[in-house]
Amino acid sequence: MNNYEHPSKRQLLSGIHDMMARLTRSHGPGGPPDAEQALLQAAQPYRLLTETLREGAALLAPDLVVLCCNLRLAEMLQLNADQIIGQSLREFVPAQDIAPLEQLQSSHPGAAHTIEVKLHGGNALPLPVELTFQKLSLQEWPVINVVAADLRERQPAPEPSDFDVQLLANLRDAVITTNKELVVTGWNRAAEQLYGWKADDALGRPVSQLTRTEYARGQERQALRSLAETGHYEAIVSQRRRDGRRIVVEKNVFALRRSDGHVIGYVGVNRDLTDWKQAEHALRESEAHYHQFFERSLAGVYRTLLDPQTLAANRIDCNDAHAHILGYGSRAELLNQPVRPIFFSEAEWKTYVQDLLTHRELTNHELRLKRKDGSPVWVLLNAGLRDSETPGRFLIEGTLIDITARKQVEEKIRLLNAELEQRVNDRTSQLLVANAGLEEENTQRRWAEQALRESEARYRQLVELSPDGIAVHRDGKVAFVNSAAAKLVGAATPQELIGRPILDFVHPDYHAIVRERARAASEGGQAAGLLEEKFVRLDGRTLDVEVASIPCTYQGQPAVQVVIRDITQRKQAEEKVKQLNRDLEQRAAELASANEELEAFSYSVSHDLRAPLAAIQNMSRLFLEEHGDRLGTAARQTVELIHNNALGMDELIRGLLAFSRTSRQPLTLRTVCHTELVQHVWDELVAQQTGRRLELVLGDLPDCRADPMLLKQVWSNLISNAIKFTSKRAVARIEVGSGKWEVSKVGNALATLGTLGTSNPSTSLRAGFALPVYFVRDNGAGFEMREASKLFGVFRRLHSEEEYAGTGVGLAIVERIVRRHGGRVWAEAEVDKGATFYFTLARESGD
Repeated sequence: MNNYEHPSKRQLLSGIHDMMARLTRSHGPGGPPDAEQALLQAAQPYRLLTETLREGAALLAPDLVVLCCNLRLAEMLQLNADQIIGQSLREFVPAQDIAPLEQLQSSHPGAAHTIEVKLHGGNALPLPVELTFQKLSLQEWPVINVVAADLRERQPAPEPSDFDVQLLANLRDAVITTNKELVVTGWNRAAEQLYGWKADDALGRPVSQLTRTEYARGQERQALRSLAETGHYEAIVSQRRRDGRRIVVEKNVFALRRSDGHVIGYVGVNRDLTDWKQAEHALRESEAHYHQFFERSLAGVYRTLLDPQTLAANRIDCNDAHAHILGYGSRAELLNQPVRPIFFSEAEWKTYVQDLLTHRELTNHELRLKRKDGSPVWVLLNAGLRDSETPGRFLIEGTLIDITARKQVEEKIRLLNAELEQRVNDRTSQLLVANAGLEEENTQRRWAEQALRESEARYRQLVELSPDGIAVHRDGKVAFVNSAAAKLVGAATPQELIGRPILDFVHPDYHAIVRERARAASEGGQAAGLLEEKFVRLDGRTLDVEVASIPCTYQGQPAVQVVIRDITQRKQAEEKVKQLNRDLEQRAAELASANEELEAFSYSVSHDLRAPLAAIQNMSRLFLEEHGDRLGTAARQTVELIHNNALGMDELIRGLLAFSRTSRQPLTLRTVCHTELVQHVWDELVAQQTGRRLELVLGDLPDCRADPMLLKQVWSNLISNAIKFTSKRAVARIEVGSGKWEVSKVGNALATLGTLGTSNPSTSLRAGFALPVYFVRDNGAGFEMREASKLFGVFRRLHSEEEYAGTGVGLAIVERIVRRHGGRVWAEAEVDKGATFYFTLARESGD
């Protein structure tokens, strides 16, 4: 490429000069006594940047007086720089070229204009040059930048000098050059760091793929139009790095033109404003509602007076949330009390105080504190040290937030603040080396950080992040709401609610109450406690809410702050529980009444049946005794059958009465020795057996709390049952003992058998709890396990009466007595291999 077809490095540096001029413009005039001298000093960075150019360059005052020039211009004029500076450019231009030169003075600022003239100085022959003019502003002084290109020969553009390369490489701003199709042709080191793309990967790609600028509506068209019309575009935009992270960038783009004005490419100078924007945003939200949200803040807020000599500190103020975090009922318990007791050790307390005295600020500080009951609570602490009105004392102001609810959010904020501080420090040192003019940006960042640390932005964030609705109303109208409150009443944004009457959202039944609370808060300064009321959403639906209000000052005027919590689901659940309790009580009463009627009926029927049965039994016995020898065989068998059936029926009725008494008889709980009781029952039952070999194996039986009479009936029925079903064994072996079983195993056994009470043995027992299980095991007839569910029903038998006599009531009585003691009974057996009956007594543990 030759110099005629493409611009040289000067155009790129001219764009950089323009960017630097705009940066230094933000300094404002320094106001020294000698304005011209101050201007010359401000032009020194420009002179340093232009010294390595192959073209002549000078900075002119508006009247065309040379303020500074580079060595190349002095060489072209064959003069010393001192002979040029302070002279008007007219002195070095022939008379015929002065008119077009002066016309450039009235040209539009920022636009580049080119004329061809001849320059003369110490040179023998005038030198034909191409002068490129551009009006600039340097620290609010208007100046003219002029570049002189030698027209005697058009040679290929020289390679940039090492100084130029180092300058671009070490600039902290990303410098990107493209052709006119916006394909990247240059990508410096700062661009690699900002966007995450290496230069080798970026060159040859469309710049839009690398920066991924997110334009607002119409912003991209405006940018292209500005480039086309003025050759320059400047904006603050949002872009994305290669890893997808969003960054905020100050974007400056300049068109590169040939001498004929034809655009051949673009140069962009982009500055990372991400950290600065975040700090600026946080600063705008600082100091918003500190005193307004103090009382109702979900974060614990406290103020402490510290003696730096003794390290003693007393709490002079705190909110209820602070007290609740530390396990106290209200802040009254903490006011004017020493702070030291909430720390676990003296060392931790001294470390906390020394950190405050050293740094004066503790931000996002994780700390373990001691609750009232001595248990630990981890909090996220923000605290600052201030001068107090008491001489020799410091004021500590801070907040405590339960770290379990906000840890992730606060941790992220802490890391961002640390990264922001590190970036500011690193950039400060690097920018001081690159250019002293960039120091203002670092000053602004340090100011923003300091302002941010001294602000109370956490309170604003607390309100915005609160799950409860928070609103401020003044003169009966909404002045402020957070996002949660807007969502609560069905608004898309908080702005929809500003200015609306608060009664629009209150159910008519509560209008009078709300008016009175608002009047008491605004006129009397009285805070109102929690009140349950109903709200009306924008869509007309009602919801139950819990509201607390407190007087506050909003934008310098009295107002009322309210905290709103949606309790609709809680109210619905409470109503459902009440209805379930009512239904349960009604069903329990009906069941108790039915049981009483059934037991009374069973007892009455059983008792009334015994009289006629006794008559039938006695009459049939007397008939046989007096007339039996005169009866035929068939008649005698018939009368004997009547007599025996009457005896069997009487036995059934006695069993039914015994079964009924087990339900009606009150429990008399005493300490019972199982071993003595079982031995006594065994002796009674064995005495009734003749001609049989009975063997008892008596194991360890722990004592328990039970009704002795009813428990004796259990052992008697189970052991007699074992004796009966071993009648066909030459030696009847009966084992009585106990063991420890887990509740879950007992429940599993019952569920497997499908017996009565197949749930857990006792709903009052915890899973995994081991309780005594008593058992009676025999080597008798056994039974099929599929029939086990019939065992404990009244009159249910697994063997015929011809095989084994009985009424089928004994095991039902056992089940009823055990269940009344809070226990369960079940059995395991195998045909012809014996059976084992188990039972528990939950009441023995005191439950």
